[in-house]
Amino acid sequence: MATGYNQIQVIELPAITVAANQSVDTLRIPLGGIRPNGNFSIIATITGSGTAKIDYLVKSFLAGDFVLPVTDSEIITGLTATSGSASDGVISKPFAPNVAPYLAFRISETGTENSVTVQINLHIQ
Repeated sequence: MATGYNQIQVIELPAITVAANQSVDTLRIPLGGIRPNGNFSIIATITGSGTAKIDYLVKSFLAGDFVLPVTDSEIITGLTATSGSASDGVISKPFAPNVAPYLAFRISETGTENSVTVQINLHIQ
């Protein structure tokens, strides 16, 4: 776990397979013990024949459910196994989440015909 402001914490989430035209939420990530400078990014690896979209969700200690922020919850869309600078299904993308004690990601298959598997590494500085 990172202890200084300039260190980077990497949280590796398990791969999730999403059926055609479905959405699945990742495990919740507690942010209470992390002291970020406000820099967040993901590295996502996409496999399978589907097309993926990744949104982030937030949760308060007082609220029972994770919610999509009203604006700017989408991190990236249109991801396929040939996305990325090397066409290998690996994407790096910064994002600026709303302040909240818990964070999660919603992975949606948007191609409507094939499943997709996505593995996310969250980087926080």
